[in-house]
Amino acid sequence: MSDMAGQQLLKLLRLQETYPDRKRLASIPVSRINGYPIEHAENSLAFHEHLKLASNIGAIIIRWRKHYEGIEIQAIDLKDVDKLAKFLGKVPLKERINKISESIDYMDCPDWLKAVFTKIFEQWQRGKSCYGLNLENSDTLPDIIKSIVAIESLPVNTSLDYRQFSIRYLGNTKRLKDISGALASLYREQLGMEGISERDVLLQLNLVPLEQPVLIRGPIKLSSGTQSISCDYIPYIGLSEQLLGDVHILRPPAYVLTIENLSSFLEYVNQIQDDGIVIYTAGYPVRALQRFYKKLAETTVTPLYHWGDTDPHGFLILKTLQNNVPNNIIHSHLMNPDKGEIYSAAQMSQLAKVLPINKEVDKVISCLMKQGEGCIEQESVRAVSPVCK
Repeated sequence: MSDMAGQQLLKLLRLQETYPDRKRLASIPVSRINGYPIEHAENSLAFHEHLKLASNIGAIIIRWRKHYEGIEIQAIDLKDVDKLAKFLGKVPLKERINKISESIDYMDCPDWLKAVFTKIFEQWQRGKSCYGLNLENSDTLPDIIKSIVAIESLPVNTSLDYRQFSIRYLGNTKRLKDISGALASLYREQLGMEGISERDVLLQLNLVPLEQPVLIRGPIKLSSGTQSISCDYIPYIGLSEQLLGDVHILRPPAYVLTIENLSSFLEYVNQIQDDGIVIYTAGYPVRALQRFYKKLAETTVTPLYHWGDTDPHGFLILKTLQNNVPNNIIHSHLMNPDKGEIYSAAQMSQLAKVLPINKEVDKVISCLMKQGEGCIEQESVRAVSPVCK
């Protein structure tokens, strides 16, 4: 048997299966067979004999080159899909997909996921991947379903790190890592988070690398159930997300400032000690922190600021916070540099997609895009209060 002939026959089968509505059955001309004609006489004979076997059972038609019948082909034409699949020992593509579809238990699945699977199977039938999934890794579907069902049922104030989620819902501490790309792709569309990194999509789902305490400082007291704690400590305190409950104002805060990166947060709270509320977002804020921020903004009337990197991700964090407080304007802080790294074409495109945020920040971004530079990490800028005089 010839491996080369087997490859061409499988290619012929896939061509037909992935384009079932073509007017004519699939065909492979000799010009699309790499390495043909075959110079080695023994290999050439094996190739042709293999094709003849498929032809003899009615799976294909061999078109021989005129005057070279039995020696050199002109094309291989499909005659019968089922016979060719049987000859190759392959389960027909449609049958494989149908078996996978029938094996899925949709009982606990959200309605949107059912529609997504219909789309996935349609793309597989065309030989294409969808949401980073293809037929060859279809064995991940059960764990993807388990993960989504679990995510949809998680309490809104509960965050789990990857290992915790994996072992509790998938029975393997590393399984989430294997399917995180597909999960992020699915939720990226569902939540309207196009262009958002895998890590940040998972954060939006309350899945974190490791649960971190929320670092905060300011004249407020937080309470959850019977527990309460003051955040009015210098330089800051760390709280569990479970304590991000009701907000009580101890005295009117001068402002609320969210800070993206840890080193800048630490510099700020150690050097600037006033009545501002300062919160470390740990990069992209998890949903629990977003809800707390919304509640905080509704509880006090004070200016809101965000300080982060001036790359697209930094402005995306600002936009995420802004989306939680549509009746307020979040001002960017120290995010309009005159100089910095030149934005790449990809970054310029991403900045454009971040818009709109609010009228003030939109002007900052437009200015940065116009000058084409200004991409900086916030750690390069010295901490300054947004209300300093």
